[in-house]
Amino acid sequence: MTSHKKFDEATAILTGDALLTLAFELLAKKINKPDTAIGLVTELAEAAGPAGMVAGQMADMKATSPGKIISGKILKNIHTNKTAKMFRCAAALGAICGGATKIQLSQLKEYGLKSDWVFR
Repeated sequence: MTSHKKFDEATAILTGDALLTLAFELLAKKINKPDTAIGLVTELAEAAGPAGMVAGQMADMKATSPGKIISGKILKNIHTNKTAKMFRCAAALGAICGGATKIQLSQLKEYGLKSDWVFR
């Protein structure tokens, strides 16, 4: 069951805000190497922000209005922004913490971004 169904929409939104903010707080406080912390915060901000998860959520809300039929292109855009960009972020954060080279980081980010599995 989703939070907005079990509790209410406002509580679900605030919980999401709190968890995302907590992620930034933990990265800022717990990562001792400033360059690493900046890389991690940057990746998370890009994935979760207005060109990532927020954009996907907005597109999802617009697409799921009553009686609306959406195209496969719009659905792929929603999944890419809401889900695949967060997978890309997870892969990037692990790569950064593991000391990946720029090429390795790029390859892992590309791997995380693949959202073809959504349509199978």
